[in-house]
Amino acid sequence: PPAPAVELLLDKDAFYDWALTQGLPVPETRRADPVELATALQGGGGPYILKPPCREDGWTAASPDVKAWVLRTTADLAAVPDAVWALPETPLVQDWIAGPDSAITFCLVAYGRDGRLLAWQTGRKLVQWPRGTGSTAVCETTQDPELLALTRTVFERVGLRGLGSLEVKRDSRSGELLLVEPTVGRLDLQSGRAELGGQ
Repeated sequence: PPAPAVELLLDKDAFYDWALTQGLPVPETRRADPVELATALQGGGGPYILKPPCREDGWTAASPDVKAWVLRTTADLAAVPDAVWALPETPLVQDWIAGPDSAITFCLVAYGRDGRLLAWQTGRKLVQWPRGTGSTAVCETTQDPELLALTRTVFERVGLRGLGSLEVKRDSRSGELLLVEPTVGRLDLQSGRAELGGQ
Protein backbone atom coordinates (compact mmCIF):
# COMPACT_ATOMS: atom_id res chain seq x y z
CA PRO A 1 0.00 0.00 0.00
CA PRO A 2 1.09 3.64 -0.35
CA ALA A 3 3.26 4.79 2.56
CA PRO A 4 0.70 7.37 3.86
CA ALA A 5 -2.00 4.66 4.01
CA VAL A 6 0.32 2.29 5.91
CA GLU A 7 1.33 4.99 8.40
CA LEU A 8 -2.28 6.02 9.03
CA LEU A 9 -3.55 2.46 9.48
CA LEU A 10 -0.68 1.40 11.77
CA ASP A 11 -0.97 4.36 14.14
CA LYS A 12 -4.09 3.93 16.30
CA ASP A 13 -4.00 7.54 17.46
CA ALA A 14 -3.84 8.94 13.93
CA PHE A 15 -6.41 6.43 12.69
CA TYR A 16 -9.01 7.36 15.33
CA ASP A 17 -8.50 11.06 14.69
CA TRP A 18 -8.93 10.45 10.96
CA ALA A 19 -12.02 8.26 11.52
CA LEU A 20 -13.66 11.08 13.50
CA THR A 21 -13.07 13.55 10.68
CA GLN A 22 -14.70 11.03 8.31
CA GLY A 23 -17.77 10.57 10.51
CA LEU A 24 -16.93 6.89 11.04
CA PRO A 25 -18.11 5.02 14.15
CA VAL A 26 -15.32 4.81 16.73
CA PRO A 27 -15.34 4.56 20.53
CA GLU A 28 -14.15 7.57 22.52
CA THR A 29 -10.32 7.50 22.36
CA ARG A 30 -7.78 9.79 23.99
CA ARG A 31 -4.27 9.89 25.43
CA ALA A 32 -4.12 8.13 28.78
CA ASP A 33 -3.31 10.00 31.97
CA PRO A 34 -3.07 7.69 35.03
CA VAL A 35 -4.25 10.35 37.48
CA GLU A 36 -7.31 11.22 35.39
CA LEU A 37 -8.02 7.51 34.87
CA ALA A 38 -7.87 6.83 38.61
CA THR A 39 -10.29 9.69 39.27
CA ALA A 40 -12.66 8.45 36.58
CA LEU A 41 -12.59 4.86 37.84
CA GLN A 42 -13.15 5.98 41.45
CA GLY A 43 -16.15 7.95 40.22
CA GLY A 44 -17.72 4.92 38.54
CA GLY A 45 -16.38 5.55 35.06
CA GLY A 46 -15.20 2.86 32.69
CA PRO A 47 -14.52 0.23 31.83
CA TYR A 48 -11.70 1.33 29.56
CA ILE A 49 -9.06 -0.36 27.47
CA LEU A 50 -5.45 0.83 27.57
CA LYS A 51 -3.41 0.20 24.42
CA PRO A 52 -0.31 1.49 22.62
CA PRO A 53 -0.64 3.89 19.67
CA CYS A 54 1.55 1.40 17.76
CA ARG A 55 2.54 -1.98 19.15
CA GLU A 56 6.30 -1.66 18.84
CA ASP A 57 9.27 -3.16 20.68
CA GLY A 58 9.01 -0.66 23.54
CA TRP A 59 5.46 -1.72 24.41
CA THR A 60 6.35 -5.41 24.09
CA ALA A 61 9.26 -4.92 26.51
CA ALA A 62 7.17 -2.87 28.94
CA SER A 63 4.15 -5.20 28.80
CA PRO A 64 5.41 -8.55 27.46
CA ASP A 65 2.38 -10.64 28.39
CA VAL A 66 -0.45 -8.14 27.93
CA LYS A 67 -1.09 -6.39 24.60
CA ALA A 68 -3.96 -4.29 26.00
CA TRP A 69 -5.13 -3.65 29.56
CA VAL A 70 -8.82 -3.69 30.54
CA LEU A 71 -9.43 -1.16 33.32
CA ARG A 72 -12.57 -1.70 35.38
CA THR A 73 -11.24 -0.70 38.80
CA THR A 74 -8.36 1.25 40.32
CA ALA A 75 -6.78 -2.14 41.13
CA ASP A 76 -6.67 -2.89 37.38
CA LEU A 77 -4.99 0.47 36.83
CA ALA A 78 -2.44 -0.23 39.58
CA ALA A 79 -1.50 -3.50 37.84
CA VAL A 80 -0.27 -1.66 34.72
CA PRO A 81 3.56 -1.70 34.87
CA ASP A 82 5.33 1.60 35.52
CA ALA A 83 7.35 0.91 32.35
CA VAL A 84 4.19 1.43 30.27
CA TRP A 85 3.77 4.97 31.60
CA ALA A 86 7.47 5.68 31.00
CA LEU A 87 7.29 4.95 27.26
CA PRO A 88 7.97 7.88 24.90
CA GLU A 89 4.55 7.37 23.27
CA THR A 90 1.76 7.93 25.80
CA PRO A 91 -0.68 4.99 25.73
CA LEU A 92 -4.22 5.45 24.48
CA VAL A 93 -7.30 4.87 26.56
CA GLN A 94 -10.54 3.95 24.88
CA ASP A 95 -14.05 3.39 26.13
CA TRP A 96 -14.69 -0.35 26.34
CA ILE A 97 -17.17 -1.60 23.73
CA ALA A 98 -19.79 -3.61 25.59
CA GLY A 99 -20.36 -7.19 24.49
CA PRO A 100 -18.74 -10.63 24.43
CA ASP A 101 -15.80 -11.71 22.27
CA SER A 102 -18.30 -13.21 19.81
CA ALA A 103 -19.53 -9.66 19.07
CA ILE A 104 -16.19 -8.98 17.33
CA THR A 105 -16.35 -9.33 13.57
CA PHE A 106 -13.81 -8.78 10.81
CA CYS A 107 -13.57 -8.24 7.08
CA LEU A 108 -10.51 -9.39 5.13
CA VAL A 109 -9.86 -7.67 1.79
CA ALA A 110 -7.46 -7.75 -1.14
CA TYR A 111 -7.25 -4.69 -3.40
CA GLY A 112 -5.49 -4.60 -6.76
CA ARG A 113 -2.95 -1.99 -7.84
CA ASP A 114 -5.78 -0.15 -9.58
CA GLY A 115 -7.77 0.13 -6.35
CA ARG A 116 -10.33 -2.49 -7.39
CA LEU A 117 -11.59 -4.88 -4.69
CA LEU A 118 -10.42 -8.34 -5.78
CA ALA A 119 -11.59 -10.53 -2.88
CA TRP A 120 -13.17 -10.24 0.53
CA GLN A 121 -14.38 -12.39 3.40
CA THR A 122 -16.28 -11.43 6.53
CA GLY A 123 -16.16 -13.45 9.72
CA ARG A 124 -16.80 -13.48 13.43
CA LYS A 125 -14.62 -14.37 16.40
CA LEU A 126 -15.92 -17.16 18.58
CA VAL A 127 -13.00 -17.27 21.03
CA GLN A 128 -9.98 -15.03 21.46
CA TRP A 129 -7.11 -15.46 23.89
CA PRO A 130 -6.67 -13.87 26.30
CA ARG A 131 -10.40 -13.30 26.51
CA GLY A 132 -11.47 -9.73 25.98
CA THR A 133 -8.24 -8.39 24.45
CA GLY A 134 -6.47 -11.28 22.77
CA SER A 135 -5.83 -12.75 19.36
CA THR A 136 -8.28 -14.89 17.44
CA ALA A 137 -8.31 -18.51 18.60
CA VAL A 138 -11.52 -19.73 16.92
CA CYS A 139 -13.62 -17.94 14.30
CA GLU A 140 -16.17 -18.59 11.59
CA THR A 141 -16.88 -17.10 8.17
CA THR A 142 -20.03 -15.03 7.63
CA GLN A 143 -21.74 -13.08 4.88
CA ASP A 144 -22.10 -9.59 6.35
CA PRO A 145 -22.97 -6.86 3.80
CA GLU A 146 -23.05 -4.11 6.45
CA LEU A 147 -19.52 -4.92 7.59
CA LEU A 148 -18.27 -5.18 4.00
CA ALA A 149 -19.73 -1.76 3.20
CA LEU A 150 -18.08 -0.20 6.27
CA THR A 151 -14.75 -1.87 5.42
CA ARG A 152 -14.87 -0.60 1.85
CA THR A 153 -15.66 2.91 3.07
CA VAL A 154 -12.62 2.91 5.35
CA PHE A 155 -10.10 1.38 2.97
CA GLU A 156 -11.24 3.09 -0.21
CA ARG A 157 -11.08 6.51 1.45
CA VAL A 158 -7.54 5.70 2.62
CA GLY A 159 -6.50 4.38 -0.80
CA LEU A 160 -5.52 0.88 0.33
CA ARG A 161 -3.75 -1.43 -2.11
CA GLY A 162 -2.91 -5.05 -1.36
CA LEU A 163 -4.04 -6.88 1.78
CA GLY A 164 -5.91 -5.46 4.74
CA SER A 165 -8.55 -6.25 7.31
CA LEU A 166 -10.86 -4.32 9.58
CA GLU A 167 -11.95 -5.51 13.00
CA VAL A 168 -15.14 -4.11 14.52
CA LYS A 169 -17.31 -4.87 17.52
CA ARG A 170 -21.06 -4.51 17.80
CA ASP A 171 -21.88 -2.62 20.99
CA SER A 172 -24.37 -4.73 22.95
CA ARG A 173 -26.03 -1.58 24.33
CA SER A 174 -26.53 0.46 21.15
CA GLY A 175 -26.28 -2.25 18.49
CA GLU A 176 -23.81 -0.02 16.59
CA LEU A 177 -20.76 -1.39 14.78
CA LEU A 178 -17.68 0.40 16.17
CA LEU A 179 -14.22 0.28 14.63
CA VAL A 180 -11.66 -1.56 16.76
CA GLU A 181 -8.61 -1.52 14.50
CA PRO A 182 -7.38 -2.02 10.95
CA THR A 183 -4.62 -4.36 9.80
CA VAL A 184 -2.57 -3.35 6.77
CA GLY A 185 -0.17 -5.04 4.38
CA ARG A 186 -0.08 -8.47 5.99
CA LEU A 187 -2.05 -11.60 6.68
CA ASP A 188 -3.56 -12.09 10.11
CA LEU A 189 -4.81 -15.02 12.16
CA GLN A 190 -8.21 -15.10 10.39
CA SER A 191 -6.78 -15.29 6.88
CA GLY A 192 -7.10 -19.06 6.70
CA ARG A 193 -10.87 -18.69 6.98
CA ALA A 194 -10.87 -16.68 3.75
CA GLU A 195 -9.04 -19.50 1.98
CA LEU A 196 -11.51 -22.02 3.33
CA GLY A 197 -14.31 -19.73 2.15
CA GLY A 198 -12.93 -19.84 -1.37
CA GLN A 199 -11.31 -16.37 -1.46
